Amino acid sequence: MWFGRITPEKGTHLAIEAARRAGMPLVLAGPISDPQYFAERVEPELGSEVRYAGHLGQDALARVVGSAGAALVTPTWDEPYGLVIAEAMSCGTPVVAFDRGGVPELVGPRCGRLVPPNDVAAMARAIPEVLQLSRLVVRRHAKSRCSATAMLHSYLALYGRLIDDVRNNHDRVLRPSPRLRASGPRDEHRRADASAGHGVDQSRRARGEPVQRGGAATA
Repeated sequence: MWFGRITPEKGTHLAIEAARRAGMPLVLAGPISDPQYFAERVEPELGSEVRYAGHLGQDALARVVGSAGAALVTPTWDEPYGLVIAEAMSCGTPVVAFDRGGVPELVGPRCGRLVPPNDVAAMARAIPEVLQLSRLVVRRHAKSRCSATAMLHSYLALYGRLIDDVRNNHDRVLRPSPRLRASGPRDEHRRADASAGHGVDQSRRARGEPVQRGGAATA
């Protein structure tokens, strides 16, 4: 099974090639977002072994994905998150995916296989392996990693760490360095004294008188 937007960056043609190498039939589903790509790289490959099921609604898609032996995920760019992975695993369907972008954060050995990007031969070899995985374990993994509850707990844990960091570093965050503190009257007095002393030294030099520096006279 392959599903998603049919565009070059989703690599539909790579899934077709991997399925053919594995000797497995393939069902495609999703909107045709790039008609030229579909006409040139996908449609000519359709037949008895590669079938396009169309752009399915949520219930119909869940039934098709849930009845598939495996889902192939073939992005040709570094996607930040693999939504189709979460959806497939939620149906109990294991995945074989290219190891790139955010994909490795979702796929583990108990729910699928990762293969090098664009390596259709490795993907073909991995398909029989995932067919042996427990679909119940795959679904449990999805619920523990990809559900709304899991997302909520992850956000709460992240916010908790941020709050702890602020509390542990509040002195450094809230109190400026002495070098950056605002000038006060004492600082103004010091600068005035220094300026006055500097003026006296310049006046003495102008008259040719010696200037006392650290116990030594300079001219």
